[in-house]
Amino acid sequence: MVHAFFIGRALATIVGERVEQAMTDSLSALGRFDAEQRENLRQFTEEVMERARREEETSGQAAPSTDAAPYPAAESADLRCVFLVFSSLTTAVLIFCRQLIAPVV
Repeated sequence: MVHAFFIGRALATIVGERVEQAMTDSLSALGRFDAEQRENLRQFTEEVMERARREEETSGQAAPSTDAAPYPAAESADLRCVFLVFSSLTTAVLIFCRQLIAPVV
């Protein structure tokens, strides 16, 4: 009977450790994914704005300027707003996931 107690205790400890490790690995992967997606969004935004600027210059609607910003301030503010909303949402999802598993760990 005592032997069964120690087997159950060892089993519970090992299962707990494995669950904790799995959750830690999952959160780590989610954090990396979040960082990668933020970087991808930033690069995508820059690529879109650069292409729009080039097309605008080649169409003759805007004169190229070397000392001006690559795109108008209003568009830049709009894109920053979109980027911040996306970043906030992904951060909120991360926090929610961490709170969900905090009692488990």
